[in-house]
Amino acid sequence: MMRYGLLLIAGVAISLAVVFQFPLENNEEVTHEALDKGAGYIHPIPSVPEGEVGFGTAEAGERNLVEAAASEPKSQKEMRALGLLLRDGGIEQVVQALEKGGLDLGRMDEASKQKAIGIIVAKTTPEQLARLMGKGLLPVERQAISDAVSPSLRKRDSGDIDQSAIIKKVGMIASASGASLSNTETWLNGETRNAFDKAVIYGMDEVLVYLGQAGVGPALGEALWPQFLSSRYASGAAAKVLLDYGYAPSAESLSIARTPWFQERHPEIYGLLKPYL
Repeated sequence: MMRYGLLLIAGVAISLAVVFQFPLENNEEVTHEALDKGAGYIHPIPSVPEGEVGFGTAEAGERNLVEAAASEPKSQKEMRALGLLLRDGGIEQVVQALEKGGLDLGRMDEASKQKAIGIIVAKTTPEQLARLMGKGLLPVERQAISDAVSPSLRKRDSGDIDQSAIIKKVGMIASASGASLSNTETWLNGETRNAFDKAVIYGMDEVLVYLGQAGVGPALGEALWPQFLSSRYASGAAAKVLLDYGYAPSAESLSIARTPWFQERHPEIYGLLKPYL
């Protein structure tokens, strides 16, 4: 009797193993076209052999999260795919997925598409951006100029923000879109910012010089210095560029610079601002 009981348990265990190892019918590979299938759909998760994009099945632990996406609108499905690609393979995986049709911005509503474009523009290298723009896979408009000014793009050797690459991308986008470098965007808190403001907040002195030489100035007004000084990216080099361009702070905007904490953490900036305190 005990022998039959053990055989029954073993049989159930094997059945469960098969179910979890092959969650899809006939162990089919999940492609992006599966987004429009029914309840059996598993959202694609990319593998990364030799830099190639492959859409495999989701891990069992994630199944409860991604199966719910089957009933989502197409825009949400595409945004989910973008997030998974970035998480598992980085921006190159996203670029390849767009090139191969595995990710399609055309499936998104306008708000989702602009959000996705902003993410892609911020993270791509100039070479990756050129690939997408050259094939008409990434429509860039005026807001993309501000999107490009992001700390997401880093140098591999030092980890510093790659300002030269950002400058190149801004020039590419401006040329392709015909937009002015001084175009502004409205942030969630209602503030109006442009590429210059973002370069200030992220301490990008080289980008500030580039934009300043092109005649672009800040749109933030009195909020410029407080936001710069409270930023984790605040740098003496960026502060010097602002002062050299004549954007002197008012005494009221320098309350942060008067704190011992700031003076200890940013002695170079404090030294530059001391005459204005």
